[in-house]
Amino acid sequence: GSIDVMESHVDCAPVDYQFYITNYQNNSQSSSYLWDFGDGTQVMWNFDSILVNNATIQHTYHSSSCGLNNNLFPVTMSINNTCGLANIIRTTSIVWAKG
Repeated sequence: GSIDVMESHVDCAPVDYQFYITNYQNNSQSSSYLWDFGDGTQVMWNFDSILVNNATIQHTYHSSSCGLNNNLFPVTMSINNTCGLANIIRTTSIVWAKG
């Protein structure tokens, strides 16, 4: 699987992003997916979560990405299954503090 961003923009917090998983069909149905949005928020998904949500997850950033590596939030999806563990990383656009 891999991560794509439905929209990419620079905006002030709070800002919503939608991410979707591609090529998840290549993973076993027993795979687990741990989303880490880079702001301290983690969400665990399974194969059914992907199907129910049309492979799309939304996350709201409530804090600024300024001061992080390249001023971007690193979004990581860790896929765990019988083949082992894979970490897929994608960075989002800059989120500024509300001000």
